[in-house]
Amino acid sequence: MASIITGSDHDIGIAVRHLTAGKLVAFPTETVYGLGGNALQDDVVKKIYAVKGRPSTDPLICHVDSIEKAVDLWDNSKTEENQKTVALAQTIGKKLWPGPITIVMRANSSLPLSVTGGSGFVGARIPNHPLTLKVLGQLSFPLAGPSANTFGHVSPTTAEHVYADLASRDSELLILDGGSCEVGIESTVVKITSCTSIEVLRRGKITINEIQSSIESDVPVTIEVRDTRSKFKDANTPMDGPGQLLTHYSPGVPAQLVTPASFTLFSSAKSEDVRDCYICSGSTGEKFPLSSTVVIDFNSVLSTLKNGSCGYCDLSSTGSVTEASKRVFEALRWSEKVEGASNVIFPFLSEWLAPTQTGTPDAQMDLDLLAAVEDRLFRAASGKVASFALA
Repeated sequence: MASIITGSDHDIGIAVRHLTAGKLVAFPTETVYGLGGNALQDDVVKKIYAVKGRPSTDPLICHVDSIEKAVDLWDNSKTEENQKTVALAQTIGKKLWPGPITIVMRANSSLPLSVTGGSGFVGARIPNHPLTLKVLGQLSFPLAGPSANTFGHVSPTTAEHVYADLASRDSELLILDGGSCEVGIESTVVKITSCTSIEVLRRGKITINEIQSSIESDVPVTIEVRDTRSKFKDANTPMDGPGQLLTHYSPGVPAQLVTPASFTLFSSAKSEDVRDCYICSGSTGEKFPLSSTVVIDFNSVLSTLKNGSCGYCDLSSTGSVTEASKRVFEALRWSEKVEGASNVIFPFLSEWLAPTQTGTPDAQMDLDLLAAVEDRLFRAASGKVASFALA
């Protein structure tokens, strides 16, 4: 049966042998846990998709422990344009790896098409976690590894999260326990489209400013941020990078976003009236009483609803975006287990606040990370915005 193993040298050896035999191992990274298998074996790659329940159109990230191994994953044609594009990717990787950034390029023809989700593009990453780097250093192949959860569910940040989602789906699964993930949301994903053009496919802890600062080029390199919320609304279209679907990271109860305008209702309401309010779903119009609603807050902006809800937590009562990033997936999983919960709400972050300091590197990093956390919550709610009504 599936089991959780430690990070001892003995258990790492077991994990390496397991992977070499074509079996799956869930592994820790600084972002979330990944579900790993031999990226060069088509049958293993397809097993990863099957265990997750992931659409075959959604490409996998390949994890390695060196720049040289990352380059081997990408198109090796000798055209001048391709060589310059690969050089740009190498420059970024040398500055930002190991770390929470995935670089997507045209895939080497030796890779199974299944790894690319049929798109012909593959993402490479060197994760910043000592246990996984030890494993990667002992493998003769790259490790394909999407997040180690059932598809569409909240991403896992502990070994126990992985076990809860996947133990029943793969009786041979080993889960390498590396503790709680430090960052807590998935990696930034960038696609190098040419030697002068980069597209950000998914926001994460690595900021656009950091990407720009890593570039060494004699010609200007433009960076564009893709609006993934509108590009891929279903799984039928082959995607060129992971994490592109609108509905993702979803808890097992309906979820909605809350804006400041929702609270105009409470401007003159008495506190006892607030307890009797209803949350109305933006898509179906279904009403959920506050008494069966879980509130996931940030910076106490929804604290008015605390006493009337069936569960309340604040991702950061001090407004720390870093703390919120680390806790967001844990909180979404917690919301599923609150007794009596039929609904969960959380603030539409950018509508409520931004860091008060501006013009400093820390402020810019907070803004970018805030956008990344908001992206996860937006998808957890499938973009649905709640309204409120008094009983």
